Amino acid sequence: MQSGVIHLKEILSFVENHKAQDDAFRIDGSTDLGDEYIAKRNDVLSTSVPRIPDKFGFYLWGFYDHKKFWVNVYLGKSGNEVEGKTAHLRYRIREELGDERAFAWRAFCPKDKVISLDPNYPAEVKRAINKAGSTHIFWVAPPNIESQNIEPIENALIETMNPTGNRRRCLPLGDLQQTGEVLESFRGMIHRQENRDSAYRLNYHKEFWKWVGQADPKTP
Repeated sequence: MQSGVIHLKEILSFVENHKAQDDAFRIDGSTDLGDEYIAKRNDVLSTSVPRIPDKFGFYLWGFYDHKKFWVNVYLGKSGNEVEGKTAHLRYRIREELGDERAFAWRAFCPKDKVISLDPNYPAEVKRAINKAGSTHIFWVAPPNIESQNIEPIENALIETMNPTGNRRRCLPLGDLQQTGEVLESFRGMIHRQENRDSAYRLNYHKEFWKWVGQADPKTP
């Protein structure tokens, strides 16, 4: 099973340095700073996600808390090029990091400011805010998975992992062995020491715990 991790630190650092410059946020490609953000995104992806056109996949946004325990923020799925050239894993993540860049601005700016930054893309901005606080994206491309099993596996993973950003929930149907395999692959990457060691905190995480309705877990 192919898998990997995308470190978002470079993207978040770029946004932190340009958070007061609204031109960097523009999604429509009309500004130099917006193009610079896209170039930074492309650099990050080029070393993190190979082009896997023939396989379906899943990806998990999240972050490590102050004790280096992983927090699930958002889980998504991808198709393959049989379904369309824009469906495969790398393209799907690429588009989310571009069109939903508001997740990064929300880490440094108030919600009202982020929503107002680009009125031409209100749906993308509001959806992206649910991914705020993420510092890593783990991805998995299972072998020999059939298209009709993608959504049931996604529903089962969301039920089991309970990511805070997935507001739509569906009852999982069936008992698919591949669900457990994908889950174990995610767990393996989450527990890998080098990934834990790459953890870092955002000031926004304090607000994140208020948003999900609980206090940030404290060290005993």
